[in-house]
Amino acid sequence: MIASGNWVLHFSWGCTPLYWSVDITFHSDGTITGEAGPGHWEQQDGTLMMSWAEGPAKYSGTVDGYAASGAMTTFDGSPNGCWYLLREGDLRLKEAEEEEQLVAPTRDAMGNTRQVEE
Repeated sequence: MIASGNWVLHFSWGCTPLYWSVDITFHSDGTITGEAGPGHWEQQDGTLMMSWAEGPAKYSGTVDGYAASGAMTTFDGSPNGCWYLLREGDLRLKEAEEEEQLVAPTRDAMGNTRQVEE
């Protein structure tokens, strides 16, 4: 079960080995705040669904204790993605954080296309 509080969302559009991360906060009223922008979450049994007010991405996955994982889509024909979620303070992949500085994602966590600087 997702507990209210601070979590780290790791996401990869195209399900590549490279994941980016954003800090988010789940609130007991079903809202999300944080680096990914405002959003909404719902949980039914072991299934978690998340969406953001400012982007087309829809996330769905399975919760197991203080972790969750699943897939996301924008429903616009773009590559779908993979994600996982860890309670803040749990293990964060150091390699992904280091690579993140070298390569910018083409979409943000909300599913919005980003301008890639060369």
